[in-house]
Amino acid sequence: EGGAPAFLTSTARRLLRDGLRDTSPGVRKACDEMLCSWLGASGDCAGSLLALLEALEIEKDGSNEELAEAVVRAAASNDAWLESLQVAALKLLEQGPGSTEMSVGARAARAILVRMVALCPGATELSHDKLQVSRIVVRVRESLETAGDIELRQWFRLILSCLEKNERQEECDAGSIIAFVQETLLVAPVHEGEAVLRLPRRVGGSPSLMCLAVRLCHTMNAFDGPGGSGHALESDATNSGVATCVTDTLSKLSAILNDGDDACGPRFDELLAAFRQENGQHVENDLDTLRAVGDEVVALQLRALSIIEETLVQTSMTGSLQGSSPAFTGAAFLDDWLCPALVLADAAEPVLGTAGWPSLRALAVRCLALHASAEPTITASHWPFFITVLSRYAPVVGTLLPGSEAAASAEVIVETCVFFLSDVLLLLQSAVVTESCLDGGHCAAQLFEALAKILNPSTVVVAACGGEDKDEGDVATPTIGQQRHLPGSIRRRLSERLCTTLLYGGAWVGQDELSEKPSSVLGLHDQPQLCWLLTWLLLEAFCQPPPPAAIGTSSMEQWLDEASEKAANRGKLLCFFELLLRASPVHAELAAVACEGFLFTRKWE
Repeated sequence: EGGAPAFLTSTARRLLRDGLRDTSPGVRKACDEMLCSWLGASGDCAGSLLALLEALEIEKDGSNEELAEAVVRAAASNDAWLESLQVAALKLLEQGPGSTEMSVGARAARAILVRMVALCPGATELSHDKLQVSRIVVRVRESLETAGDIELRQWFRLILSCLEKNERQEECDAGSIIAFVQETLLVAPVHEGEAVLRLPRRVGGSPSLMCLAVRLCHTMNAFDGPGGSGHALESDATNSGVATCVTDTLSKLSAILNDGDDACGPRFDELLAAFRQENGQHVENDLDTLRAVGDEVVALQLRALSIIEETLVQTSMTGSLQGSSPAFTGAAFLDDWLCPALVLADAAEPVLGTAGWPSLRALAVRCLALHASAEPTITASHWPFFITVLSRYAPVVGTLLPGSEAAASAEVIVETCVFFLSDVLLLLQSAVVTESCLDGGHCAAQLFEALAKILNPSTVVVAACGGEDKDEGDVATPTIGQQRHLPGSIRRRLSERLCTTLLYGGAWVGQDELSEKPSSVLGLHDQPQLCWLLTWLLLEAFCQPPPPAAIGTSSMEQWLDEASEKAANRGKLLCFFELLLRASPVHAELAAVACEGFLFTRKWE
């Protein structure tokens, strides 16, 4: 059939997606030939390619962005078409990002075409030293508020690829690009609700716009200013520039939040205090107004914390970030954003419900963990805070409604706390924190106690590992109140971290005890929480639910993906227990205790 109509069918899209990413060279070659026959049928390769990209409806289905990139890459690999595609890409560059009358999908298709053709090795007319980065920045900056997310991310990635080549750095106006980054951070999309917690630095398989903006700031600050020689600066100077850029952006957000008569921050505090003082009287009017103002506050707070998180992730946290900018010191960082966000979420959620506030709390906890990890010497001092938070959420994380914002936020908080605390346990064995007042054995007991509450311990299983079975019930059947329903993803991540922690003996019994006591008198049976965790790991390795009796096609694909991940995790756990048997007598005793608990549960029958 050839031409654009063929591109509109779902079958054609599925063939392209599966064929272009297939591992077989023969299949990929056949898919390339099919694509070339479609594009060449009209005689206008560039026009047909743009029509195909628009037909993929990238703006509606973000997963098609990778497919669109693969399509352009395959078309550009055809030597006969490369020259015409370069001419079309240069023409699109001259026209700029596109007019506001053009659809979002069409503008995204143009940006994808330009970037992917420019990345083609044979595209000599679009080499990085001929693209005029400053001109691209100016044009994209003009359409910043009207452009779509995919379009902006494609232009950012093109700019970054040009700058990272460092071919014509002297032509770049660093000041205008930094200003461009600040404007982008103020308008970049921030996901709402629990979506902000799901890999915020990625959109599908691509970096998010906020991630790209901070990376661009790092790239520009790696060179000595506008009109400079392009020599790389030391990391301290680089982080200083990034800190200044981020601080200025956060100051603008703070002004929007707190300054002026119409600022939503103080107004929300007043409305919330008045509402609580009146004990919820005049609920309809007051609550609607409070909720509307609260939505504005949450949106600004989530944007600020998303910027902070991205900056902390990308910046070298060795003290240079906080020391580089007086306005970005640790005290100001905590006092201005993180602590107020936690207090605000705790105050507002009981009144306004779980719409945005749980996500704000979870993001604040994650930022606190990143910030506390800045210096190993201060990391241990945050143990009481994170163990308290983990103890608060451990009993309830598996009882919340699956798929809800509250459940997603609780899972993120638990995972963040477990990862941070296990890192502290490992740091306690390092000479860097020898002055810490924390006791490794006591800290490990606290962590394992909290983990045992998360990972569904039953009183009878704990009794099997050294406690008392007070209920004298069926040892194989925990009560409903004791059951927890955690998603497989967080179970796997927690199991991986638990395995890492257990492999280092000093992390679970205390370094002094490990060196002084033989394995036979370590008293593992006096630590029922640790015994249950070992049993749980072995249960995870061997127990698997049967496949569903009746399931739809889409659900079956999802189930198969989940089953594959579970199988991979079971293999890792089996390797872990095999390692325990070979590592040392102490580790072998851990494996023995796990087997004892596993047999007591009767799950093997």
